[in-house]
Amino acid sequence: VDVLLVEDDEDAGELLALALASRGATVRVAVTGANAMLEIEKRCPDVVVCDLSLPDGSGLEWLPKFRGVRGAPSVRAIALSGNARPVDREDSLAAGFEKHLAKPAQIADIVSAIVTLVPAVGPRDLHSMLSRLASLTECRFTSLLRFEADELVSVWTYDRDRPSLDPF
Repeated sequence: VDVLLVEDDEDAGELLALALASRGATVRVAVTGANAMLEIEKRCPDVVVCDLSLPDGSGLEWLPKFRGVRGAPSVRAIALSGNARPVDREDSLAAGFEKHLAKPAQIADIVSAIVTLVPAVGPRDLHSMLSRLASLTECRFTSLLRFEADELVSVWTYDRDRPSLDPF
């Protein structure tokens, strides 16, 4: 999975990039929205994990610009923010982010969010993908799977037993 991490705290970005890379992701890091645009123009990632408070504007404002780059209109996006109120989550989703994770987020929660948005498997591998997802968190998932033709395009999950543990 090709991840573009947009994080202005260079130390936090480096640590998160190392953690994601250790789990098999290819990670590029940008410290501003403008840097992220340059990275997206070079190569569209599978998913953008974006801090909402950037030195050159809000991630909420940058996401439509990211998606305006040729070849990136449907890039998947996860908001990563210190703002964790319900209204902050609603604002992120309204801006087009598919997931909103509050800082400090656990690496397992970030990986789970990425896996649900960018399932790198076909229908035959669905069982192993869902088993992997279940192994990354304490949540017991109920999943909604969306297919286009024969291709799995998204997995939405909900912890049916303990909704307070569900990071999404």
